[in-house]
Amino acid sequence: MTTTTTKSASAKTGGGLYRKILAVQQKLDAVPKRGYNSFHKYHYATEADILSVKETLNNNGLVVLPTTVHEETGFKPDGKSWASVTLMFKVVDVESGESIDSQFTGYAEDSFDKAIYKATTGANKYFYLKFFGIATEDDPEREDVAPVRAPYGAPRTVPVKPASKEGKEPEQPAAVSGNKRNQALVNANKILALQKQYELSNDEVLFHGEIESIKELAEEGNAEALAQAYMKLANHVRLQQKAM
Repeated sequence: MTTTTTKSASAKTGGGLYRKILAVQQKLDAVPKRGYNSFHKYHYATEADILSVKETLNNNGLVVLPTTVHEETGFKPDGKSWASVTLMFKVVDVESGESIDSQFTGYAEDSFDKAIYKATTGANKYFYLKFFGIATEDDPEREDVAPVRAPYGAPRTVPVKPASKEGKEPEQPAAVSGNKRNQALVNANKILALQKQYELSNDEVLFHGEIESIKELAEEGNAEALAQAYMKLANHVRLQQKAM
């Protein structure tokens, strides 16, 4: 996190902005954890609950203006998509024009079209929590609520179906080899880079690449399908550029 302070030519002396931040911090109570993650089984403070503090900020003459500084997306070796989003938050005293810039980065792993939004939400939530010193109802670092994760880079396996009534043994899970997964990862990242370069929507990528999901193909280690999708998408972009 980086923070800088600026003043307008007409700004009042005496640290008016800091006095208002202090007044806000003195009025804010702990945020309840009303959200619940049923997969990892833990409670969390929702963005709506955290952003409810904006009323207190506004009542004290403060506004927060966020802008996006940097966005980055990609796939991990285990096939999961990830996104990193850095936001710059400008806290402004509307009476004096004095302001503070504070930068926060959010990170998230999710499906192809959701990770970047979750990362943005994370950066937004933790700016308010940390900058204004807002507590949540319990410590997010407690080990008894931490999700249990598979070792990083562990091979993905296909779920095993239960034995049939005839007593036949279920098929053994098939693991995706490291080489296939790595090549699929390379091809998936090439598609994402092309999407970012030409500002294509998710729907355009899937439609013109003639695929249903980049994430699923990456998890399956289907490098060939991703390579074909990249070629189709690149060809679509070339045709579009010629038509312009």
